[in-house]
Amino acid sequence: MKRSKPSTNSILEKREISNRKSIFLFPLAVVLIFLLPILNIRGAMVELSLEQLVHDADLVILGTVEYVRSEFSDGKIISFATLSVNSVIKGDSVAPQDKIILRFTGGIVGSMGMKLANSPNYKQGEDILVFLKSVPNQTYYKTSGSSQGKFLIKDNIVVRENLSLDQLIKRIESIIHSTSSEMTNSSAF
Repeated sequence: MKRSKPSTNSILEKREISNRKSIFLFPLAVVLIFLLPILNIRGAMVELSLEQLVHDADLVILGTVEYVRSEFSDGKIISFATLSVNSVIKGDSVAPQDKIILRFTGGIVGSMGMKLANSPNYKQGEDILVFLKSVPNQTYYKTSGSSQGKFLIKDNIVVRENLSLDQLIKRIESIIHSTSSEMTNSSAF
């Protein structure tokens, strides 16, 4: 059986179809190359234990959000929350009645709003227990552990954990005490 030679028209049609696929697939591949790492980094967040939050934080405080100010910076919205410190559970760089500033990504400027899934959000009047990390060469703090480092308090209950504020503070103090005991014991050798 003799095979017939493909016609010039059918070869050209196949090339045209192949070119159309390439024209469509190339931009899609470029978008995916840049989009997938962003989605992976921002979309998935490792859950932190209370021990990790305590260990990583420079400060753990109870406070009240006095006000929040937002502004545009490098194409995104950055917000600054001013907190009145009610009590200090960990750290010695602030005292009760001090005012501190927290910086976080997201907020509202005019009619524009921005919210990142893992970024904490602060609202005026909130009572919170918050794990904070100092930022070198800055006068503000950031929330340690992103949104996991902020606990909303309502009627002396830690909303996310559904336990009393006193219970959570005792757990945090126990972790601080056991960590400092381990450090003292290890330095004795």
